[in-house]
Amino acid sequence: MERPMMSGPSALRVTTDNPVSPLTPSDIATQVSHVAIRRAALSFGSMMVLATMAGVFVALGAMFTNTISASSNLGIGPTRS
Repeated sequence: MERPMMSGPSALRVTTDNPVSPLTPSDIATQVSHVAIRRAALSFGSMMVLATMAGVFVALGAMFTNTISASSNLGIGPTRS
């Protein structure tokens, strides 16, 4: 069964007859390339906001990892005895 592709710069989805069916590797590669092209065309301000948010999420993950591995005395979550 052929999977029709939407055309145009905003075509980020591959339409299928069955929404549960997995995408083929070529469909995934097409979607990734469309997203990469769209991200490369972002303005400098938008790119800086996304980069800052990525840094914030990495920092929060590092803080969480340190809290869990340092045997904190919070008494909540994974450190609870």
